[in-house]
Amino acid sequence: MKTSMRINFTAMIAAAAILAAFAFLAGCGGNAGFNPPAATAVSQNTDGALSAAKEEVYFDIDIENADGRTAGRFAMETASSQLTDILALKTSIENLPNKAFAKAPKIKIMMGEMKRRRLARITEQIAWEVKRGNLKTAEKWIERKLIPRVDGCSGGKDKDDYILDCAAKTAAYNNAMELKSAIENYQAANPKHGRYNSRAANISLAEFKTAILEKINNLKTYINGLPGAAFSGVVADPRGTLLDVLTIAANYALDGRFDDVKEELIDNFIHYVDGLNGDDLIVDATARANAYNSAQAIIQDVAVTALTVTPVNARMGIGEQQVFTAQCTYSNQYTEDCAAQVMWTSSNPAVGAIDATGVFTAAAGGTAAITASLGGVTSAGAPVMVESPYLTDNFDAGYLDPEKWNDFMNTGTIAVAGGAVMMEGPRNQYSEIATSHYFNVDPGEFVSFEVDIDLGASYGEYYVGGVGLTDNTFAGIAVGVAGGNFINGTAVYYASPLRGEGGSVYTNNTRSCKLRVDYQNGIAKVFMDGALVQTFAANLDGKRYNFFVFGSAGWDVSSYSMMFDNFKTNQTYPGETNIKIANNTNPFALDGSGALGNNDSYTITIESAPGRTVEGGIINPDDLSYIVPPAPLTEVAPGLYERTGDLPLLSATQLAATGSDDGYSAITLHTRRIAVAGAPVSRKSAAASTIAHPLLRIFPANILPAEISAE
Repeated sequence: MKTSMRINFTAMIAAAAILAAFAFLAGCGGNAGFNPPAATAVSQNTDGALSAAKEEVYFDIDIENADGRTAGRFAMETASSQLTDILALKTSIENLPNKAFAKAPKIKIMMGEMKRRRLARITEQIAWEVKRGNLKTAEKWIERKLIPRVDGCSGGKDKDDYILDCAAKTAAYNNAMELKSAIENYQAANPKHGRYNSRAANISLAEFKTAILEKINNLKTYINGLPGAAFSGVVADPRGTLLDVLTIAANYALDGRFDDVKEELIDNFIHYVDGLNGDDLIVDATARANAYNSAQAIIQDVAVTALTVTPVNARMGIGEQQVFTAQCTYSNQYTEDCAAQVMWTSSNPAVGAIDATGVFTAAAGGTAAITASLGGVTSAGAPVMVESPYLTDNFDAGYLDPEKWNDFMNTGTIAVAGGAVMMEGPRNQYSEIATSHYFNVDPGEFVSFEVDIDLGASYGEYYVGGVGLTDNTFAGIAVGVAGGNFINGTAVYYASPLRGEGGSVYTNNTRSCKLRVDYQNGIAKVFMDGALVQTFAANLDGKRYNFFVFGSAGWDVSSYSMMFDNFKTNQTYPGETNIKIANNTNPFALDGSGALGNNDSYTITIESAPGRTVEGGIINPDDLSYIVPPAPLTEVAPGLYERTGDLPLLSATQLAATGSDDGYSAITLHTRRIAVAGAPVSRKSAAASTIAHPLLRIFPANILPAEISAE
């Protein structure tokens, strides 16, 4: 007997992909293994189907196999049995050391850790595509991005693999092939849908075709039934001419080429029945109007009303490829994957180009927006970020990259727009973006960093914007461009606080420039627009630092309103020590947007050297009070530390994760500010009465305005 059932298959595949993602993410880790709470996110339903928490996307499966099970049930049970294999693979990958991960060709400085992260991002993207129902796109990701990175011991090319160990690589390859097979089985079980999503289309492809064909055939029947006197003699067979056009349109509809249906009717039918230009093939006014209105109704039905491009906010490395897909929405809300029909465009070909099939190839670090066009409709741009092996940011994404920067220290306003960071505030306020990463500076190492600064609409007695690197002991280097009546123009400030070095160089009222610092062996050199303007003593060797970009103002009616762009350093990304926080209940978007609320489950993750005592907690950045006091994190893999918990009742408007691997001596890590769900957005940061003015971290008191120095 043929049966029909409803299964949560998208959620089940997503759960499998997520498990694979965690397996790679844990990559180099020790025997602590996979975080148990993540495993319990997959549950067993009473009918035997697997589902991920809060995923309720159902589809009808009614194709029966010879043994009496539906194809959907068979595919589901097959994939369910693979979870054991995925978990086993996870355990084997967890035990891999960093050196087990390969370095990509042509980018020799990339660390094995970056390879693990990219594998994690690939599997996370597969999970995301499946959750949204983009099964074809997920399958392309597996074929084009995951399998080529792990197939070197399974008949593929070894040189582009991300894992060196052959046994682990083969296990990963087998896992990828099993996941691909599970998706193929599901699509075979339900062939009438080419794409699924959590907002399932109102009608199926077959139903859409049937509706269009019915309207075309009704119009053909109407024209075929008109008397001969209704037609003109413009062509030898006017009735046959119109019927031939409708037959071609019907064939396009059968092939699912709905935009071609529209173009055929517009180009070869409408002008024969529109009453214009004297070329009508139907002379009876009523009959002509009926034919015209019927054709326009069909054109309206097959017209694309919206285009959506996925994925958005994709991340990739230089030389890697990303498969984009386009979803067309029609006037009756039918949706379909139309990637093969659209015209693809990259807003920044220098960063990467996209071909006619939707495959984007990354060429250089930076950002681009991918758009698709069809039938006069153009999608919104889907941002893609290509990561350089170095820490760089041109801020073109329209937001602060949550994996690179935090805005923890800010009493003013920070915004990202127009491809730059804008900082604004009145006197005695301070704005800063700082890396959530600390970078090791080895003895004798050459360090370089730079940023474009524009003092913009800043005015008054004194204001300054700059860039630097520092730690909790205020070691480091900072440089900035200052302006205002107090210094009668503009000047480049420089400082190395622990060495007691600091001063200024007059710049002849230059309000915008590129500042660069080169450091090696105790000597720092400051360059303005490529020209050396100052050399001074500093000492960065043997310590860890994070980078920061800042703006501030002091004295009387001063105010700062300045822009920063094109931050660049020769330090490799990610840094050796860094921090992240995840919302396990309501995950953050790829751009970092989202909130944490009462009782939400969170995970703080810190990467550092193996075997350290690492602490982490959650802090209120407005008053620096702890929401969750620091406590030791668990080393779940060598150098990877985690702490998971549930948030208490919150009265704060914002929060941030904080941590340290040296008892908050020289190293304090912060994440970005995160909104508290249900609370009003706060732009206020730590009050001046609570902490010393942040400029004291940067410049010695004797070169600051007295009002700031006295705080």
